[in-house]
Amino acid sequence: MRESSRGVLGILAAIGALGLAGCDAGDATEEDDVTSSTDLSAKADGITIWLDPVAHPTSRFGQPAWRLDGRASKNLESVFAFSSDDEFGEAIQTSARKFEVFVDAIQLERLLTGYRLLLDVKTTTGSVRRYAASIRVAPKLERAHGSSKITLRKTFAPFFFGNELRFRNLVGLASGFGNMAASSERGSSPEALAPSGASIGMDWIAPALADIASDPAFEIDVSASSSAAGEGAPVVRSGGVDIGVTSLQITTKLAFEQWPEPACADATLACLEALPGAVDRSTCGAAIDVAPCLWKLPKGANETSFSSDLSLFMANWYGEHAADVAASGANTVGQARALCGASRVTVVTDPEEDPHGHDLSKFIVFRHPDVVFPGSDTVWFGAYDRASGGLESIYDFN
Repeated sequence: MRESSRGVLGILAAIGALGLAGCDAGDATEEDDVTSSTDLSAKADGITIWLDPVAHPTSRFGQPAWRLDGRASKNLESVFAFSSDDEFGEAIQTSARKFEVFVDAIQLERLLTGYRLLLDVKTTTGSVRRYAASIRVAPKLERAHGSSKITLRKTFAPFFFGNELRFRNLVGLASGFGNMAASSERGSSPEALAPSGASIGMDWIAPALADIASDPAFEIDVSASSSAAGEGAPVVRSGGVDIGVTSLQITTKLAFEQWPEPACADATLACLEALPGAVDRSTCGAAIDVAPCLWKLPKGANETSFSSDLSLFMANWYGEHAADVAASGANTVGQARALCGASRVTVVTDPEEDPHGHDLSKFIVFRHPDVVFPGSDTVWFGAYDRASGGLESIYDFN
């Protein structure tokens, strides 16, 4: 199959604008004479904000990151990025009216759940000088090419499988085709492939999508074969993953007055409580509906708990071992975290298999194949207290 080029990224996104109004004539300069027809825009009293519709993959402090490019119709005093009530990502003013916002892979996963990236925008002139902006992003499958016997949807629907954030892309196969398989050239594969109506649901964990989206040349490859005899090799269709902006809004109100934090609805919590722990929770709502309820559920360790904890552990582990890892030819941190999936987790049932010798009547111990050097003899373990469900430690053994 052909390589993807590093050409222009394109995603069309819906936008929401609040309080439509024109720009202050006294603030006009040559910088706002021309606006790209593909830019997103939002207006409030006396200001317009423009934003690129795609987050640009980059590297920051030696780790994968994504950059959002924006500009304003008024001179800026400052731009500050936050989510919930905490500083989030980093906003950098690059000129009088232009700014950039950076998020890393961990922060991106929160945004892909459906949470808003919020900006506190202060201007130097005008009767109104302080605004709040809201940005929402989502993964999109773009630049598809290959066999027309396979249809790849552009959208990925976020949901929780147990405590693991996953994204479902629906794949269509032509009549007479089956035996579908999918993988990333980065080494990751879907956590599940299952019928979903007339299509097949292809479920990816968040770190795997983020890893693929870290470079426009990386792709997902989907193959299928004909059930008829003598049809030859499987057909393949491929596509890359972009992080697209799906919503841009701006207001003169305080951010949390305009966009309250998502809350756990009673009906959603009741639905979740009726389900067993490590199951598909999409029947109870989208990821952003389920996320506020997760902390209210009974604590208990399961495969999805360990996969999520191992993924976060790897982000920190790579930071501590960056020099050694870089010189060893190991997986990148993105590749390693993309392999931390619940489908690869098993429960330790024989105390002899646990190198730390936990009492299995008091602890539940999980194991996962190595993600730093895939295929090596190293195994990663996670020990959880059976009574509380709390993580006791993560450790490796060769």
